[in-house]
Amino acid sequence: MSEEWSIVVGIDEEPASRLALDWAIDLAHGRPVRLRLVHAVDVLMPESADAERILAEAAHRVEETAPGCPMDTVVADGPIPDALLRHAEGADLLVIGSHRTRRWRSILTGDVPGRMARAERCAVVVVPDDWAPHPGGDVVVGVADDDSSREAIERAAEFAEVDGAALRLVHGWSPILPGDPALPPPVDLETLHRDRLDDALDAVRGGHPDLRVHGALLPGDAAHGLIQASRTPELIVVGSHRHGVLAGALLGSVARRLLRESRTPLCIVPAGPDDAGAALVR
Repeated sequence: MSEEWSIVVGIDEEPASRLALDWAIDLAHGRPVRLRLVHAVDVLMPESADAERILAEAAHRVEETAPGCPMDTVVADGPIPDALLRHAEGADLLVIGSHRTRRWRSILTGDVPGRMARAERCAVVVVPDDWAPHPGGDVVVGVADDDSSREAIERAAEFAEVDGAALRLVHGWSPILPGDPALPPPVDLETLHRDRLDDALDAVRGGHPDLRVHGALLPGDAAHGLIQASRTPELIVVGSHRHGVLAGALLGSVARRLLRESRTPLCIVPAGPDDAGAALVR
């Protein structure tokens, strides 16, 4: 990403939106950012006559807590996900709130975060409505079986450097090889996956020598491993293919489970054009 991060924040009157804005403001305390606050008015929803007021209150919060941070506000027409994506085009991050504890209230549930993550190359940070900051917590990133998590790992390293946090790489794997159970596995799967994690750790340490980096190889469920890898993670980062299926052990169901169960903000990072390599284990 560029030296100054361009961040679009979806703004409404719900608590999850205020937490999403707080998350972006916290990031602005650690590095130069430019904020764009977007309030979308969906023609299918009751018209918001208070759009300017809602944005003015959000802008005032930024001015009070991050004085001097460059910022602009936008009232956008159209379906809310489409409006946010339109204004996030070319941005480094799109930050939205999620009503994890009150899913029936949220327009930003279901596949909407996934749709946003699949759009162009904009990473999406989803902040749940029961999030509370954990200063000193790790940034946790999932390492996939293929190269689709390379962008996610690099983005997670950047987040960790901003926060002064440690980076924890988590690679989940299944000890069961698909196929005929009567046939012996052709390789030592644990060693293969350990090598995959070690390669990712070496790459991070080479590119970020001052960063505290740890690794965890966890057999079994990838989502559970990501949630449990750090007792109080500051951020969880996963990578996705452009076509929306999270690669390797990080299947789409993992991201959905993280959105449903994790009280930690989740960053979904689209894979780069060269990051869709062949799977390590077929």
